[in-house]
Amino acid sequence: MMEKRKLVRKLRERGVSAKADAAEVLLRYYWSHVGDFPGGVGEFLERLGDELWRGGSLLDVEAATMLLERIPQAGDLSESHVGENEEGVVQNLEALQVIDAFAVPRPKWVTDRHEFALECESRKLRGSVSDKSEMFENRYHLLLSRLFRNPKFRPSAVEVQHGWKPNEDMLVCSVDALIGARGTKLVMGMLSQLEDGIWYIEDGNASVQVDIREANVTGLITENSFVLVAGSMRADGIFDVSVMGSPEAEVRSESNVSLGDNNFFGGIWSKSTQQLLLEWEKEDVGAMFMIFSDIWLDSDHVIESLEKILIHFNEQPPSVIVFMGSFLSRPFGQGTDDILLLSNGFLRLGQTISKLNNLANECHFIFVPSSTDPGPGPVSPRPPIPDFFLEGFRGQVKHVHNATNPCRVRYCTQEFVIFRNDTIAKMNRYCAKRPKDMGDTSEYVVKALLDQAHLCPLPLEACPVIWNYDASMWLFPLPHVVILGDRAEPFSWEYKDCHVFNPGSFPNGLCFSVYLPSERKVQPSCLPTDDER
Repeated sequence: MMEKRKLVRKLRERGVSAKADAAEVLLRYYWSHVGDFPGGVGEFLERLGDELWRGGSLLDVEAATMLLERIPQAGDLSESHVGENEEGVVQNLEALQVIDAFAVPRPKWVTDRHEFALECESRKLRGSVSDKSEMFENRYHLLLSRLFRNPKFRPSAVEVQHGWKPNEDMLVCSVDALIGARGTKLVMGMLSQLEDGIWYIEDGNASVQVDIREANVTGLITENSFVLVAGSMRADGIFDVSVMGSPEAEVRSESNVSLGDNNFFGGIWSKSTQQLLLEWEKEDVGAMFMIFSDIWLDSDHVIESLEKILIHFNEQPPSVIVFMGSFLSRPFGQGTDDILLLSNGFLRLGQTISKLNNLANECHFIFVPSSTDPGPGPVSPRPPIPDFFLEGFRGQVKHVHNATNPCRVRYCTQEFVIFRNDTIAKMNRYCAKRPKDMGDTSEYVVKALLDQAHLCPLPLEACPVIWNYDASMWLFPLPHVVILGDRAEPFSWEYKDCHVFNPGSFPNGLCFSVYLPSERKVQPSCLPTDDER
């Protein structure tokens, strides 16, 4: 009974209502194949993928039965390869996985073992006060454990064995150790304003007021980010900061060593199948991702310009096209006809693409909503657009993924994180301290996000996060690619072997981005204007 309630609830989270007898059919299939879904009901629905959406917003017995008969669905990118998992069980592998933010495993810090354990069971959307504090505690220990893997901040085994004393200036202490301390100290904690205009550094044990006015900063520091600070205590009990920066990120390979077999990213993953997927990735030299942001479906100019671009790529269609919101030129709900306007917009987009046979049949389309699209408001992670809006589009093309924001994509061995949010403006607005002679803001923002291992390390009033699903915002281990849909000017940076880029707002300049997985390169692109042709 408990599993049935969980199944129905998770279906509703995905915009699908199942009749009682249809839910029984799905549940019987799940239990008869339970060994195939180690992640539980959430993984079962994730494996259903596109077929679940094609069943419509109301699922009856007939639709559920037909849906199960087509599992797994084979497509250009979802052709199954046979491999073995760690237990030697033969399983189907898919080249492309689109991972729901609400299905991402939740790492929880286990104090006794000094490591993270993964929680895969469902969580409440409305958390308790303890869930909020646990969210920040997990973030803190993620960065602290990463910091302690840096040889600069802990003595080597050889040094300890021979009794050599490490450089005390490089030993990180807790915040409560600052009270009454003398000399220069190094401490890591969250920079916050517990009182308006007064800065504090805090961890799970204590908080101390800090003076950062004369601090030399090494990056973009925002309120509620975790910082590594050096300084000394004054007689008045205020910690005088001389140097402040973010704990430095580590490359993906180093993080993976610490994780072992744990899968923080989500989706179906196995170490034993990586070589097979890598071979397939190398063979697919023509693979291409196209990314667009702000596809205003109520704008003739946007649709006509998009059609010109897609016509050009129809002969050699991309593997994946990502459409990010906003999907209307105004926030959804400001007009009385917005429901009809958006539904007709998706229908028109589908009709435009259906004329291009190669694209309509071979390409995978991923839709990522913005905070102004239909949904629960400016909160992260954000559920997909209600599926009935896309019914007209689904009838025109073969592969459609109605994704969350953020969402995660695994293509063979490469991992992508896609997030539609105006991050640049928010990071600027909540900046506590910035370096002197700072260059391109976008470069500093990218470094800050990866150092913080989080898509939006800001106060909750600036970027509300569902406490129990904060792990969907983590950037750890660093993915291969982070796509930030932002209204700011397009940019592309690489830091710690992670590509981070913004395609720009399509209505403003008709810009988009192309990513080539085989070369691991980003190509900023724009549709030429009539004057430029």
